[in-house]
Amino acid sequence: MYCQACKQYDVQVELKDDVTYHLCHNCLINLVMRNLSKEQYHNLVAIHGSCTYLLHEDFYDDDGTALQPVE
Repeated sequence: MYCQACKQYDVQVELKDDVTYHLCHNCLINLVMRNLSKEQYHNLVAIHGSCTYLLHEDFYDDDGTALQPVE
């Protein structure tokens, strides 16, 4: 199974928030740090929708740009 965000690497972790994300290590870090790339964001929204907490509109704009990344 491939990572739901980048679609390149094998899934290494499952993160259960209000949904279950299947992610590689790098995408897990990007998701938790609210710093997904636009492509990663759009891939996850296509699967889970934008109403989940980690993909919420307070963290990303409609284009998928990260608004509040954790540094």
